[in-house]
Amino acid sequence: MEAYTFKFGTKEPVPFTEVFGKNGGTELALEARFSGEITVSSTERTFPDPESAVSSLREETIALCKALMDELAQEKESVILSAQTGAFAPMLEEKLSENGIKAKAAVFRLSLTQESDQMRNAVIDNLIQSANILSDDRMYKPDSVDGGMPIGSMKSWFHVPVPQTPVFECKNAVTDKYCRACGTKREANARFCTQCGQKFGE
Repeated sequence: MEAYTFKFGTKEPVPFTEVFGKNGGTELALEARFSGEITVSSTERTFPDPESAVSSLREETIALCKALMDELAQEKESVILSAQTGAFAPMLEEKLSENGIKAKAAVFRLSLTQESDQMRNAVIDNLIQSANILSDDRMYKPDSVDGGMPIGSMKSWFHVPVPQTPVFECKNAVTDKYCRACGTKREANARFCTQCGQKFGE
């Protein structure tokens, strides 16, 4: 068969879960968009024409991306970090291979929606301030995404010590729009978080 090269991406953000802290950590329900380019060298299937081949393969690629994000979330692995370190593309290639499609994921980008990025950063800031996350020289730098939001805003990677009794202290400022403990968006002029009850301000 002839090789097929096509771009793919999500029209709507895909929901997934990120876990911060391996022992009693904070779970955040986030949303992200992803896009990339696939070059298919062979497949066990036959198609009536190139257009239907690309259409079918694109839909299958997107479905496999979503499934892979779900798997990573269930295994408590970071979806964001997998994309940033280039680990997501090889895993997607393996998924395609399991479905009889030999392909190369030449380009891959995953970006949080603006609201998810703000929720995530609010929780990370709180964890750093409460010393549950220690800065480390191995930390990564964020990458920008063409046509999308930056993939996070941490200046570097982090590691999480495992305390005997995990405690995530929260000191929400009066002006915070998201709760630093759970990432929930603050209701208008609310004094307490509607999700976890943390107070905004002193």
